[in-house]
Amino acid sequence: MAYSEAEEFMIRCLSERLPRHYYFHNLEHTREVVAGVEAIAAAEKISGEDLLLLRTAALFHDAGYMFRYADNEQPGADFAARELPRFGYSVPMIDRIRELILSTAFPQHPQNRQQQIVCDADLLYLTQPQAVPRIAAFRRELAAIGTPYDDAQWWQLEWKFLHGQHFFLPFNETAYQRVLPELLKQLRATLEVGINEKDFC
Repeated sequence: MAYSEAEEFMIRCLSERLPRHYYFHNLEHTREVVAGVEAIAAAEKISGEDLLLLRTAALFHDAGYMFRYADNEQPGADFAARELPRFGYSVPMIDRIRELILSTAFPQHPQNRQQQIVCDADLLYLTQPQAVPRIAAFRRELAAIGTPYDDAQWWQLEWKFLHGQHFFLPFNETAYQRVLPELLKQLRATLEVGINEKDFC
């Protein structure tokens, strides 16, 4: 399988075809998810074909945004199925990659360990130092597609999302719970809000 050629192809596609106002769902995020898959796979001692399929699914997981914003996983999986044969991927491999891509639909309901890895990698940025800027990029993206939030609305939305977020693999969940208080503190510091969070419950 020519993963490096598939990677070059996807970098070119995402760079040329994604709208410039996709400030979050862009090439940077795809690279984040590929790196996340690789890090998790290393911790799980996954290698060989299983690692190849995880990396490829991460590479293609947001390809559907080239076609539509909502429910983008299906067109992304279909795009992967059309394009991957030219890079030497077999039908059984492509079927697994399609399932991995489809598993990232929110709310996530992964059915096996590999799907858990891809789902965790998709949100792994929340455990990392760039979390607050990436959250801000997502807010800008939503505003650009016609769904703006004022600071109070955004804080309520993110407070509920971040408190409700759970990772599937224990070591990712442990890392997330460790950084969550500081993440909430840093996020709130970027917003002008005067709300009692108890009202969110």
